Amino acid sequence: MSYQKFAKDVGFIGTVQVLTSLGTFFLLPIITKTLGTYDYGLWAQINTTVSLISPLALMGLSMGFVRFLSSETEIKIIREAVYSILFFVTIAGLFASFLLYMFAEPLATFGFKDPHATYFIQAGSLLILLSVIESISLFYFRIFRQIQTFSYLTLFETFGKLFFILFLLKMGYGLLGVIAATLLVQGSIFLISLLMIMSQIGFVIPRFTYIKEYLQFSLPLTPNSLIRWITESSDRYMVTYFLGLRSVGVYSAACSIGSLIQLFVSSLQLILLPELSKLFDENKTDEVRIYMSHSLRYFLLISIPAVFGLSALAKPLLGILTTDDFLSGWFVIPIIAFSGLLQESSRYLSIQCSLSRKQRLRPTSILLQQFRMY
Repeated sequence: MSYQKFAKDVGFIGTVQVLTSLGTFFLLPIITKTLGTYDYGLWAQINTTVSLISPLALMGLSMGFVRFLSSETEIKIIREAVYSILFFVTIAGLFASFLLYMFAEPLATFGFKDPHATYFIQAGSLLILLSVIESISLFYFRIFRQIQTFSYLTLFETFGKLFFILFLLKMGYGLLGVIAATLLVQGSIFLISLLMIMSQIGFVIPRFTYIKEYLQFSLPLTPNSLIRWITESSDRYMVTYFLGLRSVGVYSAACSIGSLIQLFVSSLQLILLPELSKLFDENKTDEVRIYMSHSLRYFLLISIPAVFGLSALAKPLLGILTTDDFLSGWFVIPIIAFSGLLQESSRYLSIQCSLSRKQRLRPTSILLQQFRMY
């Protein structure tokens, strides 16, 4: 992949991310103005719970998928790897969804502070299964740099959720309609992706030939997901515990706007790791440095002004996208935007950890290599 092709793909993904963010912008007022602070807080808590359990069910295999197959050209190996990983995470996702369904009542009582939330937690338990299998199926298109296909599926998911959530809310289904619409769209994305994958590489019953190697790489990465959840999402549970679901609804709406800073890095990260993995395997370390350096500069050039813009417009944006009940959370937006800048910057400094196929933590040497790179 030439630098021009890389930049073109980043630009294309960036355009798609802008359209996706517009869809999210439209979705936020639809849900908040229809559900109110309490039901929106409940929906936010369900998403937070799913975001905790789903990465644990994946066991880091999405990263192993990217790392081992980015430079692979043998169709038999690709076919075996794709279906081995997909089958493996399907079983793990089913098990995780079942556990959430079974323990929905104590979670609602002690985690959500509302026993009546049990029904909605059980309805949303399938989100774990669909999240993990959809994630792996979409990773296929990222890995093999089918950027347009990946982008179109992403757009379909965003605007599909927008349409079906709006439709079911207008039909009066409330929060249950939001959950049902999300399940419907994610299930459709997975089926479409699976059919496209089968048309390209065929189908085979997996023998799990390489799954041990993939797990040896991926399992050490799994705690990273838990740590990331603690830093990014555990605060919702704290807000719920001390202030209740209405407050977490206000807080989550503000966080949704503040986290828009991630828009400016997601288009790069979607393409960067598969490309760097391929270059690293080919021992093109100089090109790896060039890609990393330019990518970080681009991110900082765009994201730093964006932080100040979101901070200045925090209250007006929250007022436009939600109702007056949510305005008390406007001060959260600058904090989330600035923390997002620091977090995404740190990911560039740690990305080299993912290039080595042996996940052994060597903080000092990795940091020294990164500072030399820049």
